[in-house]
Amino acid sequence: MASPGPLLARRPLGLDSAHAAGIPESGLTAVCLLRAVRLAAGESVLVIGATGGIGLYAVQLAHALGARVIATATADDEQYLRGLGAADTVDYKSADVVEEALRLAPGGVDVVVDLVNSGDSLTNTARAARPGGRLTSPLYGPDDLGGDVSPVYIGTFQAEPGDLDDLAARAADGRLRVEIGARYSSLLGRRRTGRRRLRREAHPGQGRDRDPMTDVT
Repeated sequence: MASPGPLLARRPLGLDSAHAAGIPESGLTAVCLLRAVRLAAGESVLVIGATGGIGLYAVQLAHALGARVIATATADDEQYLRGLGAADTVDYKSADVVEEALRLAPGGVDVVVDLVNSGDSLTNTARAARPGGRLTSPLYGPDDLGGDVSPVYIGTFQAEPGDLDDLAARAADGRLRVEIGARYSSLLGRRRTGRRRLRREAHPGQGRDRDPMTDVT
């Protein structure tokens, strides 16, 4: 019998296997990102890539921490993200994300969670943060982002014991929503579920959120 550890947890009652399988990679990455920048209650955070797998968890967990969440989304997904805890949304198709974030949070947000950009593109994203703010990404970028913004690149994340149990418990009692974008009955056949399928974000001239919301069965 395997022993519980950071990447292994018992599935609680009330959480089916399909939804449980959708938690570990994306959910734990979101936990590690928010922990790395020490997001605290009362702070503001901009989540870029909010409708991707990691982003959906980041929005919910940041809201649960007591932070004000600004999330990027299309107009079609605005109300859905507000239901997850976003106080404001930015339509990246019709507005400049950084400029709109600065309008919503004059002086800049405390934290930027960028799940879309990498490399030098993060220097532009960092303009949305206040002087002395933080930017975090699962990818890598410059050591100097300018504006006295501190970069935190988590690379290969390290979950802590209890993290997965906590996420599973939240999902089981309804505090954390787990999305299944599609189900695969085999490697060759695919059938869609009746669940809402969010549009994957691809900002013009930028990378994609690389974490698809899928459930392999």
